[in-house]
Amino acid sequence: MGYKDFVSLLAGADKVLTDSGGVRREAYILGKPVIVLIEITWFPAIARYGWKRIAGANREAIIDALRNFSPPAEHPSIFGDGRAHEHIVDALLARFS
Repeated sequence: MGYKDFVSLLAGADKVLTDSGGVRREAYILGKPVIVLIEITWFPAIARYGWKRIAGANREAIIDALRNFSPPAEHPSIFGDGRAHEHIVDALLARFS
């Protein structure tokens, strides 16, 4: 599956189960709750804001998270504002103009 197709599939999901660090980040950016299937905490801010639950390989924990895990309404922009290119150009112009 190509990247665009995968992100489209991810965008349509209610919850995301993954062991991938990158998918955790992409799911968060798309506003999808993340259930992590390994005991590694990449991007701890996602968990700190209540959008990630670590279930590991525990069947009961996975089922419980699927049934009961709901993140809070607050969804802070922890990966930037999507305008990095503008910030970079502004900094370069300020420095070299």
